[in-house]
Amino acid sequence: MTALTERFSRAVDYSRVAHATQVRKGSSIPYLYHLLGVASLVIEFGGSED
Repeated sequence: MTALTERFSRAVDYSRVAHATQVRKGSSIPYLYHLLGVASLVIEFGGSED
């Protein structure tokens, strides 16, 4: 299992604020969900927060 640090938490929080008003094209889904989905895939396939 990949351990995520406080740095990852700060990055997610920064992104949440920076993209607070943005949504995915053609939907009402917050853009942050895309960022979290990509991060999830990276971790799933052996990547790290770096």
